[in-house]
Amino acid sequence: FIMLDTMPRSNNQPNYYEEQREWFGSVVENNPSQFIIVMTHPGCYSTGVYDSDASIMNSQWRETFEEYGVSLAISGHEHLYARTAPLYNNKKDEEKGVVYLIAGSAGRKAYPANKKDKFEVVLETPSADGQYCGSIVEVENGILTLSYYDKSGNLRDTFEIKSNKKRK
Repeated sequence: FIMLDTMPRSNNQPNYYEEQREWFGSVVENNPSQFIIVMTHPGCYSTGVYDSDASIMNSQWRETFEEYGVSLAISGHEHLYARTAPLYNNKKDEEKGVVYLIAGSAGRKAYPANKKDKFEVVLETPSADGQYCGSIVEVENGILTLSYYDKSGNLRDTFEIKSNKKRK
């Protein structure tokens, strides 16, 4: 799991993304892990509420994630659950693609999903019900399985990813 701080504090950080990408590359190059899971606040894809943040993330990180064989990119920010198919160069690619997951939220804040074109699954919860949820990540025999549960313990989504980690 690699956590990235993808939100610069000011415009006075001209090399902000370049420095992080360099650090990211060195971490991945020197790590024998089978799966690379990245966590950020905004994601590379949006369901509409934070398109501008997703656009920045996509332009700054998508190619790096693809280059280093990231398996799963988890974000929050949109307060709903949504996931893409494995994407490579903005197209579905089961072999080289990265799965982008907006991992839901805890609390009453909820946003609508206005854009669903890049997502295979979108689960919205009315804010009055809250969105307490959780995911379990398991790795067995070279396959990562993620299962998403709602606050009542009901399985709402599950998917598998095969490792696509590669070295530069």
